[in-house]
This record gives sequence, structure tokens and C-alpha cells, in this order.
Amino acid sequence: MRWLLALGVGIEITGIVWDTLYHEKYGYDELYFIPPAHYLDLVGAPLLFITALLLLRKGKGTLWPYYGIMAGAVLQTIGWVWDNFFYHLRGIEPGPLAPPHLALNFGLLFMVLFTVCAFIAAAVHRFRNKSGPPMTAEKGMK
Repeated sequence: MRWLLALGVGIEITGIVWDTLYHEKYGYDELYFIPPAHYLDLVGAPLLFITALLLLRKGKGTLWPYYGIMAGAVLQTIGWVWDNFFYHLRGIEPGPLAPPHLALNFGLLFMVLFTVCAFIAAAVHRFRNKSGPPMTAEKGMK
């Protein structure tokens, strides 16, 4: 199920890159009330949130990265709503350091970093389980 985390992060990064290129080329395009690239954020963040929640409920391995992924998804969703409904629908294109864009970017940063942490923690957990119990001095002498 962790592959859904990688898929969600891929969707999120694709959406951010597309959104950046779209706004650099067109600025605020009056053809769309909400730019098409923003819909990828609307798909990626809930996918990551639900996947992290399901992995958290499984309870295997290290659990703290999933809380970070969920916090990033919530932060990005707040930024998405803030950006689209309070700026884009009114025809305003805020600057790159506007609060909704910061919320979107920090949410993405949280999701990517904590997804990497989740994969590293899972690899460490698998390695520890495969290596068996540590050798003691008594076992080594027999």
C-alpha cells in the first residue's frame, strides 16, 4: 500500500510543476476560474491523507511519518481552498509568497519529506526484522 504514497507524491509534484509553468506562461487565465493544474492537488492530497490513515491504522513499523503526511495534506487542502475560492474565483492572482501559496508549498514539503521518512522507516524496520536477534557472548562461544 506504500506505493500509493509514491503515487500521491508524484501527482502532487506534477501538479505543482504544471501550476508553476501555467502561471508563468498565462498568469491569471480568465478562461478558467480555477486553473486546471490545481485539480491535481485536489486529487493528490486526499490520496496521501487516506493512504497515510490506512497505514496508520495497520500499525506496523514506525507510525510518526504518517501523522506528518496527514498534516501536510490538511495544510495543502486549506491552501487550495484559500487560493481558489478567495483569490482565483475573484480574478486575483496573488504573488508566490502569498499565504495560500505558502500553505500549498509547505503542505507539499511536509508530504514529500514525511513520505521519504516513511519509506526509510519501513526499510529500517524490514532490515531489523530480517537480521534476527543480536548475538550475545554466550551464543558466540558455543
